[in-house]
Amino acid sequence: MDRGSSMQRIADEAGIGRATLHRRYKSREELRQAVTRHALQEIGAVIDRVGLEDGGPVDTVLARLAEALVPMGERYAFLLRELHHDREVQVAVDEFAEELAALMRRGRADGLLRADVPVVWAVDTWLGLVEMAWEGVQHGRLAPRDAPHLVLTTFLSGMRADA
Repeated sequence: MDRGSSMQRIADEAGIGRATLHRRYKSREELRQAVTRHALQEIGAVIDRVGLEDGGPVDTVLARLAEALVPMGERYAFLLRELHHDREVQVAVDEFAEELAALMRRGRADGLLRADVPVVWAVDTWLGLVEMAWEGVQHGRLAPRDAPHLVLTTFLSGMRADA
């Protein structure tokens, strides 16, 4: 959902009538809040399912995370657009970034990831690769089944301790 979209455009894209949309959501702001909550719940459930803390070796967790997040790119991109407008989104994104940072620190401690690269850079690089993979799929430049593997291998090519 684009912040500038009219309720009519949103209804058209959803394949429903504007009146139906208005019966459910009285305003664009109410709809935006509902979409935000739904996206946060979906991504939160994926993160929980992947098991960042206790899901096994770091490279295995990163592979599962890429498999889970790349198809959710639209929700991720929506939340990034909302980041500066919604405190709930800011808190959730910060919590996820900290969980990912903990995973990166574990990767360093295990000898998988480079210790000479700031953890925040590793986190930002990972998230940027996920976003770029989703955009590549969205625009037909990447095959959906190839994109998660490209995220993982590109990340590890630059961040692996023995690189």
